[in-house]
Amino acid sequence: MRCGCAIRAASGASHDASARRARREHPLNAAPPAGSGRDRGGRRLSTRDYAIGLTYGVLMSSFGAIYTASARYGVLHGLTPYDLTAMRFGVASLLLAPVFAGMGFVRLGDLGWRRALILTACAGPAFSLLLFAGLRFAPLAHGAVITPATIALAGLVLAAIFFRDHPDRNRWLGILMILAGLGALGGDGLLHGSGWQMLAGDLMFIGAGILWAAFSTLLRRWRVNAMRASAAVAVLSAATFIPLYLAFADLGGWQRAGAGHILLQLLVQGALAGCASLVLFVKTVEILGPALAVLFGALVPALSVLTAIPILGEFPNALQWTGLIVISIGLALSLVRPSTRLKR
Repeated sequence: MRCGCAIRAASGASHDASARRARREHPLNAAPPAGSGRDRGGRRLSTRDYAIGLTYGVLMSSFGAIYTASARYGVLHGLTPYDLTAMRFGVASLLLAPVFAGMGFVRLGDLGWRRALILTACAGPAFSLLLFAGLRFAPLAHGAVITPATIALAGLVLAAIFFRDHPDRNRWLGILMILAGLGALGGDGLLHGSGWQMLAGDLMFIGAGILWAAFSTLLRRWRVNAMRASAAVAVLSAATFIPLYLAFADLGGWQRAGAGHILLQLLVQGALAGCASLVLFVKTVEILGPALAVLFGALVPALSVLTAIPILGEFPNALQWTGLIVISIGLALSLVRPSTRLKR
């Protein structure tokens, strides 16, 4: 009798273990491949949802272009990278503070302190300062090419490792065209300059690109809420950076820039770059996955060239126009909906 009970207990335990294993391995409980055109539940995205994801990505890139051109304008008129970083996270933290407060201080909702701090380490002041500091040692042309190229390539590698998302032939062709277009945008600026300072600046651009690619991958891997993740990054970045900035930074740039310029930068760096652009990027990753979301970064330098016309009075040359066209074609190839490519 006791033997029969033991057999039934062992059988029950084995059945429970099998059931738990089946639930873990069930397709609806597994993370969908990044860029596969599927939502969190593993179902194929509708055309409407896919279009929304593309719209978020284009808007994010447009805001990034405005932010980049405005940042260059600010540096040329007395502001430092530290000033711009403080504006970015100071304003964004105020705008997203209600969301952060609603998450609960003890656990930060379903995000948790550990994940929030890791995301902040990737997309917070470290990314911003690496990008801006790189411009002190290397020309803008280097940053416009190296950072988005690193984001795209590192994002592909991380997506292949964590989500088994391997680009098909069309996407590889699109990526190669994007890299070629970025090279054309940089033009001969990539061929000039040498020495350790130039190398240091380029390494900073690469570091910034790797951080942002890691940020996009972690967003999808942890399946975090867009608003909560953005609020955590903005508030924690402000809490860690602004006290140090006020204690050690030279605030003379604020006086040299003037009140009108300061208000413009607060709007662009804080509301657009620090808040709206960040939320849009997280939503793009949530819908399309990191492998596709990171490719929108290639639009930022391309659109920055166009944005620089009214803001800086700088007109693109023939090589830059070529880069704009090639990047647009490459991005279109990379973003052709996977379900469309498979129906042959």
